[in-house]
This record gives sequence, structure tokens and C-alpha cells, in this order.
Amino acid sequence: MALLIGNNDYDKQGRLSNTPRRDLKYLSKKFKELGYQVTVKYDLSGAELEEVIADYSLQLQADDQVYFHYAGHGLEIE
Repeated sequence: MALLIGNNDYDKQGRLSNTPRRDLKYLSKKFKELGYQVTVKYDLSGAELEEVIADYSLQLQADDQVYFHYAGHGLEIE
């Protein structure tokens, strides 16, 4: 299983670059070729990111092989 998250569009900073989306498009294709079940999410808020990871973790079994990738920019405001 692979969970790929790419953020490049932010509420307060706007669009910073398109690199995360391009990276995930490439990675998604490669992981699917390798037989992974791929989940791709784009432009999540902090709360959405936490929810996606929590929900995804509930699907996992003890012997699952999982790849997690985050492409984006870390931002802190106030």
C-alpha cells in the first residue's frame, strides 16, 4: 500500500510550486506498476492531513508493506 500526499496550494500563501503534484503523478504510476494499492491526496489542510492519515492507518494489517510520501512545504503561521 502507498499513501502519497502532495501540498502546493495553501490558504494564506497561495500556490508555491507545482513540484509536489508532478512528483506524486510519477510516484503513483511507479507504485501501481509495482502492484501497490495507491492512495493519492492533494492540497490538504492540517486537519485534513491528520484525518487522512488516521483513516488510512485503520485500513492497515500487521503484515502490510506501506510507503508514505509527503511532498510539499512546511509552513507555520503565528
